[in-house]
Amino acid sequence: MADIEFANALLAAARPDDDWSDPLVSSIVSGRLSRDAIRRYAIGIATISAAFPRRIAQILAICDVAVVRESLIANLLEEEGVTAWEPGAALRVVREKSHAALARRFARAAGASDAEIDTALSASRNARWFENAIERGDWLGAFAYVSVGHEAN
Repeated sequence: MADIEFANALLAAARPDDDWSDPLVSSIVSGRLSRDAIRRYAIGIATISAAFPRRIAQILAICDVAVVRESLIANLLEEEGVTAWEPGAALRVVREKSHAALARRFARAAGASDAEIDTALSASRNARWFENAIERGDWLGAFAYVSVGHEAN
């Protein structure tokens, strides 16, 4: 597969915005990143995406600010692939649209095997700082960890 085909396959798997100025996207398209670097990055994204809904739920469980809880609920639903919900009706969930599924698909397109992704997931289960913040009841610190440290990036 030619490099441009490889880049296009990666971008199609991740479904990014059409913002070609993003440093990662422009590095992939220009060929400045090796396939191995992209594969390792994609495995990292898959591990973050798999743990993210649980982390949001942990913050939600201790947060006492209604507007933040509402934002966390919306974010959690989006992360899990919820495409529609109306009061009194069942959630419509499209598992393939969950961020974990999209990230795993991106990692596979980058050349990672399911075994590599699963091994990385097992190794990354412990985010010590985040877990300590949750145990202390520090929802704001934990929220900053996920919102600035992950979502903003």
